[in-house]
Amino acid sequence: EKRSNRFIAGLLAVALAAGASTPAWAAKSPSPAPVSTAGGDISFIPSSAIESITADKQAPAGYEPEKAVDGDPSTIWHSPWNDEATEGFPHELIIEFTEPQQIDTIAYQPRLDGGHGTDPAQFINDYEFLMSDSANGEFTPVKELTKWTMTNERSEVPTRFVEPVTAKRIKFLIKGQYTEAADKFCTSVAELRFGLSFEPLESERVLRMTAIGCSSENPG
Repeated sequence: EKRSNRFIAGLLAVALAAGASTPAWAAKSPSPAPVSTAGGDISFIPSSAIESITADKQAPAGYEPEKAVDGDPSTIWHSPWNDEATEGFPHELIIEFTEPQQIDTIAYQPRLDGGHGTDPAQFINDYEFLMSDSANGEFTPVKELTKWTMTNERSEVPTRFVEPVTAKRIKFLIKGQYTEAADKFCTSVAELRFGLSFEPLESERVLRMTAIGCSSENPG
C-alpha cells in the first residue's frame, strides 16, 4: 500500500511537471509509455519533466548533454576525445527535474553505432548514482539493488535502487567503461530514462524480509 501511494505521488509529480515550461529539445520527444521488464512494469518519466542536463566535459557541437535525454537513442552525448591527459575519467552528468520525482529505476542505453568496431564500445560499467532532493542541496549516494551488465546487442539495460528516492537532481558519475578501442579516456551516453516500478523485484522482497527477520517459514 505504501509503495502504491509512492507510485501515485510520482505520477502526480509528473502531471504537475507537464504543465511547466518545456525545453525545446524535450517538447519534440514523445512521452514514453509504461514498459514491461524482467522486474515488472515501470512507468518512465517523460522528457518534459526534465528541466536541464549538464555535463562536466562536453565534446563539440552535435554531442550536447541534452542528447542523452532527448528520447532518441540514435543521438549521443559524448565527452571530449582530443586530449587524453586532460579529459580522462571521471565524467559526470547532472539531471535536474522540473519537480522532485520518485525514482527507483534508471535505464541506460549505450551508443548504438559501436563507435570503434564490433565491441560494445564505451559501455559504462563503473559508475555511481547520487541524488539531491533540492536544486542546491548536497548529493548523496544511492544504494543499488541491481546493477546493469554489458550486452553485445548494445540494448538498453536497467539498474534498480534498494528503495525509491525522491530526487530533484540526479548525478551520474562515470568512473570507467569497457572498450577495446583506443579511446579509453572518453565516453558517451545514448539515452538515460528514469522510472518508478509498479511492483518490487523478487530480490527486493527477499531483502526486505531478511531485514525484518521474516522468511517463508516465519512470514511474520
